[in-house]
Amino acid sequence: MDWSVDPCEDFYRFVCGRAPRNETSVRRSINDRFLTTVIDTARNEEIPAEGQSVAQRAARLFKTCDDVLIQETDYVPRIRGHMRDANLHWPQHPSNRDTASVDVLSTMLDLSSKWGWPCFLEFQAEKVGEYSFEIVAKPTPGLDQFKLHALNLEPGSPAHREFFETLYTHYGGGVADGVTFEEMLYFEAEVLEPLLNVYFAPPQAYVLERSDSDTSGTWERWTTTIARHYGLSGNEMVTISTTQREYFQVVLELIAQKETVVELVIGWLCVQFTSWFANRQLIANYNGNGEDVAVLHRRNCLGFTLATMGVALFVPFVESVYTEPVRADAARITRAVRRTVYQSLDRATYPWFELDVVFKILDIASSHDIEARFSHFPDMEVSFVRNMRDAIIATRRTNADAIGALIDAWMLADELYAFLTTPDRADYSLKPSILTSPLYHLTAPMPVRLGTFGVEVAKATIISYVDLRYEGHSTNALDLFRKCFYAAMNKEQPGQDGPEWHQRVGTNMASGAAMDVALAVLRLEPSFNEQRLRNVSLSGHQLFYVMQCYVQCGAQDGPALCNEPLIHKEDFSNAFSCPPQSNMRSQYQCKSFV
Repeated sequence: MDWSVDPCEDFYRFVCGRAPRNETSVRRSINDRFLTTVIDTARNEEIPAEGQSVAQRAARLFKTCDDVLIQETDYVPRIRGHMRDANLHWPQHPSNRDTASVDVLSTMLDLSSKWGWPCFLEFQAEKVGEYSFEIVAKPTPGLDQFKLHALNLEPGSPAHREFFETLYTHYGGGVADGVTFEEMLYFEAEVLEPLLNVYFAPPQAYVLERSDSDTSGTWERWTTTIARHYGLSGNEMVTISTTQREYFQVVLELIAQKETVVELVIGWLCVQFTSWFANRQLIANYNGNGEDVAVLHRRNCLGFTLATMGVALFVPFVESVYTEPVRADAARITRAVRRTVYQSLDRATYPWFELDVVFKILDIASSHDIEARFSHFPDMEVSFVRNMRDAIIATRRTNADAIGALIDAWMLADELYAFLTTPDRADYSLKPSILTSPLYHLTAPMPVRLGTFGVEVAKATIISYVDLRYEGHSTNALDLFRKCFYAAMNKEQPGQDGPEWHQRVGTNMASGAAMDVALAVLRLEPSFNEQRLRNVSLSGHQLFYVMQCYVQCGAQDGPALCNEPLIHKEDFSNAFSCPPQSNMRSQYQCKSFV
């Protein structure tokens, strides 16, 4: 804080004025410390070969991935061997492949069941009874990401060519008749474009059945190949079904019309899919050959671990911060905030008391049955290739919701909550880092806890409530509050308009309403104004406003995020005795939301 600054002239400078200019923002530092702690714990964990806990399995999965760069591991020979075992010979030209030796269905079954690598279809098989065998074919997850990666490189650009040629250098040894860059793009489009055109088609159930009018032998080939792959006796009745009929039929057509090209493209997908962890050069190639390869690789490793093993990597961190006293206090504050929001909006029927979604990540990570939730995940080994395979295959057999499967983009961002829509309501989940200092501390005075944690929870509650308008609920109270902020800001800064301006008004409205909600909860505390920090000459009322601004210190738009919601709040002006015409006391005031 810069005590020489008058808080009524520039509250942001008063709160954040002495923060080092080259420091990261408070909000980002909270998340950075959280991720650093999680990663350091995983890397320093002593992990036995057998009998690993859930946290140890996740730590080994992450560490073996992270170690590819640190230990200069080269998985290319192993990956190439696995591809040969699956009858993939990329980059050999399809016109030179012996068509009699090409069997794309066997290749897809092998890749799907043994490695979980992309091969257009993902298969889930189950023997039902003694004489019945069912197999469900689904589109390979993430197929659209290959197209997105190419678009990021700009198709046909020098960067795209370099990406291809680097992969060719590693996998083309001994191949005298490989495809050129231009040919690979052509063959890729031949196969991927028709598949991506129906990739997001509405679900439609379909069963591949034998037809007397079909002379292609497709049904016979599929049932015979499946029986051989799964070691069936031949007496079972094989049922092949899918929920994506259009996509499945396009796969059948492509295999029937250009099987050697399909095989080539599957190989092309595999070398791309594995390139992000294969060796240092391919990792750099995958990430655009920039200088921050190590940072990007660690991010990818963390993202993969979170996507497959959910909250498992966070278990030690959660155990250290989510103690019973913290659980009770955080729940009490959260319920008080949610009750205040929904009572203010005359929406008492909303289940504000239910916190199952709000603390979902924290509750799963600290659940008593955590081991049972991850029962399909085996002990992890020293090879990331094997660990990756085990994690992908185990994920298919695991309830993703039960293990808290996470979106890495959110966990790596600065946001402290994510919005989730459940079957019965729009809600949000808090990130574990929200319970760390300075955002939350159990022994801090209540004005501190409500100025940080309370305001964040209130903001999440308000924004999630706005989504209810799309379900037919009235949001009049919020709309009126927003109109006041819009009118006040428009009078303060006339002539402003456009999407960015309206987003700014919306942000200020949500922040202003959140402060009113958290302050209303604070006022319920006995003698809240006397709850202070030692040796800090601020009342509890003033401390509340200081703390909510402190979270914005160092942010690129920190001054606006801190000051703009406050200048239209009479309660703030009164708390700091700001005279009329001072910078922080606009003549255009908005009544408290609560």
